Amino acid sequence: MENQSKGSRTKAALPPPERGQDRPLTPLEKRYIRLQSRIASLENWVLAAFSLLILVTGLVMVWAVIYEASRRGPEAWVIPFVLLFLGVGVLGALLLKGFLSRRCRPEQSAHSLDGVLKEEIFHSVHPKTGARSKHYRYKIGDVTMIWPPGARAIYQPFVDQHIQLTVVYVNKTKPVQWFGEKSALFESSRDAVVLAFKDLINIQGLLTRYGSNYFERYFLKQSAMGAVIFASILGALYYVFLGQDFYQFEGKEIGLAILGVIIGLAVIFGLASVAIKYAVGVLKLKIDLKSHEEKLKG
Repeated sequence: MENQSKGSRTKAALPPPERGQDRPLTPLEKRYIRLQSRIASLENWVLAAFSLLILVTGLVMVWAVIYEASRRGPEAWVIPFVLLFLGVGVLGALLLKGFLSRRCRPEQSAHSLDGVLKEEIFHSVHPKTGARSKHYRYKIGDVTMIWPPGARAIYQPFVDQHIQLTVVYVNKTKPVQWFGEKSALFESSRDAVVLAFKDLINIQGLLTRYGSNYFERYFLKQSAMGAVIFASILGALYYVFLGQDFYQFEGKEIGLAILGVIIGLAVIFGLASVAIKYAVGVLKLKIDLKSHEEKLKG
């Protein structure tokens, strides 16, 4: 439901600043920038914790190799393994130092940014499962774009096109740049938080119409939906195999059972969605069924 307040309501985005000029941020835009700063800070601490894990792993493995060599006597394989794990520890230390020392400082005004939107794709492989995943980064020139959460379907079609946006620049001190621009860990010295883009993204209008805590509720909703789906699949699988010897099933049977559970739950959730929309239309319930992409328009 829409979160109305006593202030005036406007769907129109604020006019973009002229090239080379800026405009003050509104209170709602400042709140959104603070939210993006908290997200960046959380990501930074997660990466720092991962770096610490790499450092500790390297040091523990060095100790383990030296201990094994002292127990079994010096062998030719000791020195290469010590050097290898020392390198792992040094890498973790460098990453930890980099993530702890970098700072992000958003500017206090909005700017107009125009240029060709470029997409960079990075592939990673899970060390245990071998599963491949893609990571995306979007840039205009040497500036990395920070788009609103859940907006990729909006801006991705504009890749390799010249676009104009209203942004807030975020300047970084000591960005991580040791691995070169082709690395997924490479950071630009400046990011740009998108506030408005064509008539497709309007942060000011969105927060005015749906409430200043819209994105907090969006994150909570996404997390809750993920938890419900995971719990439903886990519960359905438990019910399927309840009271039976799990190990008597072959891999094909287990795969078909999992696929059947996923399809069945998808049908249930789909029917529930249709039923909600029908109830809204017939019973005139005041429930906002606009998609997240529609709401981003303001």
